[in-house]
Amino acid sequence: MVIRGAALVPIISAVGAVLTTVAGIWPLFDIGGRFQGLHTPPFLGGFCVTAIFAATLEYLRGFKLQWLIIGGLDLAILLLTQARAPLIAVAVFLGIIFLFSNRQIFPLQRKVDLAMGGMIPGVLALGPAIYFAFDRIAGMSDNMSGRDIIWPYFIEAIEARPLFGFGLGAGKLIVNPEDPTIRLLGSNAAHNEYLRLSVDAGIIGCAAIFLSIILWVWSGAKRRHRQTGWCCGPACSRHCCTAASTIR
Repeated sequence: MVIRGAALVPIISAVGAVLTTVAGIWPLFDIGGRFQGLHTPPFLGGFCVTAIFAATLEYLRGFKLQWLIIGGLDLAILLLTQARAPLIAVAVFLGIIFLFSNRQIFPLQRKVDLAMGGMIPGVLALGPAIYFAFDRIAGMSDNMSGRDIIWPYFIEAIEARPLFGFGLGAGKLIVNPEDPTIRLLGSNAAHNEYLRLSVDAGIIGCAAIFLSIILWVWSGAKRRHRQTGWCCGPACSRHCCTAASTIR
């Protein structure tokens, strides 16, 4: 039930944003023209990543068309957010599932049917969203969204206290939001969870966090369906890829 609910979060956000736009409470698109739903484009992009993983898992469990459609809607919403890192992570995740899953998890006949029968309708349905997404991506290929300016602050803080960091929440205080350059960027976030966690918890704290995640996934996958276990590895890799440059 939780996994199925996760697959519906971006769709609910999109539908809710239509209602708030009509009511004049919250707009569908931000000032930059990116789709934001009831959130902001970067955060909605993050929800879409989880939703696509959930929809993929449900599809592999029974190969029901409804989960293919829900996953497609989640992908369309992700494209409309124009969030680059989540989009790359999803592409890698889906590529691994499609190309490397064995016949017990994803039968070859299903792959052929999906590729031959679903490729053209999928491209046609997602075409406008794909164009909308890559129009920004192509135009901002050399734009790091301020990372090149903000990351040195975090690196300097990590070098000052590398082992244990400055404590939880310290990453929010590294960059002064009133700095004129930061105000121009519109954000003082690192857009990199590894840097933020290293400032908060240091190298030892980060190692403990990542080890806990690995043990949690490993122990949970042993008790689940084989589809769940097989998807956990690519899903964690996808999350790590997203976190490396979260989330824009």
